[in-house]
Amino acid sequence: MANNLGNICNDDGSFLLKSKDYNISIEISCLEFENQIVQLDCDANIPIKIILKENINAINEVTVVALSANEIVRGAIDNLEIKIKLMMG
Repeated sequence: MANNLGNICNDDGSFLLKSKDYNISIEISCLEFENQIVQLDCDANIPIKIILKENINAINEVTVVALSANEIVRGAIDNLEIKIKLMMG
């Protein structure tokens, strides 16, 4: 049975996971880095070091746009109308 748990790391990248399963795999993801799946043997209670590869296709710039509540609602309605038109074809 698969359990999907989430966690975040602290400012130095450390995190702690607790599991009752002994052999688990975890997926590590971070903006601008490739996702990585790591197999763990939880019977050994030792720290591990995971080094992520930089994603060369990652975004280099993020633009933040401030919208009013009315603009957000209008945009959502416009997107909904477009999807409905596409489905009705």
